[in-house]
Amino acid sequence: MKRLFLQYSGVIVFVLLVSTSFGNAETITISSGSVNLSFNTEGAISNTLSVKLENFPSLPNNVKVKLVFSPSVIKTLSTNINLTFTQNLFTAFNGYSVILDDGTTNFTLISHVIPTGVLVHVRHVYSNWTFGQPPPPDGRGLGVGAMIDSQNLVKAIPSSVNSVSEGSSFGEGLVNLVLGKTVDYNQDSKVTTFSDNWGFASYLYGMRDHIFNAGKSTDASASTLTLAESINQNFTEIIPSGNLGSFLSNINTSTTLLAKLYRDGIDLLESKSVSNQTTIVSNVTTVSSQLQTKLTGLFNIFRTHVISNNVIISKSFNFTLSTGTPTSAKASSNSPVPLEGMIIIIALPIIAYLGKKQKII
Repeated sequence: MKRLFLQYSGVIVFVLLVSTSFGNAETITISSGSVNLSFNTEGAISNTLSVKLENFPSLPNNVKVKLVFSPSVIKTLSTNINLTFTQNLFTAFNGYSVILDDGTTNFTLISHVIPTGVLVHVRHVYSNWTFGQPPPPDGRGLGVGAMIDSQNLVKAIPSSVNSVSEGSSFGEGLVNLVLGKTVDYNQDSKVTTFSDNWGFASYLYGMRDHIFNAGKSTDASASTLTLAESINQNFTEIIPSGNLGSFLSNINTSTTLLAKLYRDGIDLLESKSVSNQTTIVSNVTTVSSQLQTKLTGLFNIFRTHVISNNVIISKSFNFTLSTGTPTSAKASSNSPVPLEGMIIIIALPIIAYLGKKQKII
């Protein structure tokens, strides 16, 4: 290494020529990468995230991309990976970070925090709701309850109707599911229900309202509000606008999917023909499938938006690794400056040699 001293106006300028070759030091540059998190759709209470990394370069073996919800909940990521969590993410956390980690030092790529006002309503939909007389079983979220009821209905549909009493029992279960009742409508001395008795209609209205309220929260982003308004509109195919009371008073005339299921349940209770009941059950199969598909889409699109919304790494940065020197990291909104061959100029004040000629040593 060469040292060059210049005396000038009482200041020594120390010019040091260096490179980045500290041990195995290496600079990693990622520009405009993205981390896309989405929930898998196979179940209402699934805590499985699908994570995709895009525009990430190949990293050294000792450098990992990690998803951090808390010091005790850290998952190592790859280009495409599914991660299953034991806890409900919305109950336990309010956000996460994505970091680069070389084992001793880490650098935060992105940090995502769900706004407090939005999170209140998100939790009511996706994790827990403790209100009502009584509240739902286990205080489950309103959206979770709606998804479970939808799944229970699909599972309960008989593959065939072998007797009028069998068709009638299924109709009874269907009506009890929609209304949240435990009534022996066909008076056979036993109650058939596919629900937790809180009511499919109650869950659906609660889910719709709290997603909409999340979007209307004062700390919600414009995109969250837009999505919440779109979901609110899409719910009109499942339940009509208005509230639960107005829906129940117009349930015999409403053209929504839930009202159709209720009327099919009544028709099954009243029918005295196995052939007619078979036709009705076929219709229930079609309508319940339409409702489940619609509901699952609305359920998942909002929770995926809240937890991710395809977070973009819009800035370039350097993450420098070193085996012999402490790791350093820095971020810049501009393209990274290559460190190899960089000239570092350090100015040190000294006592001027007055009266002497300027000279080079």
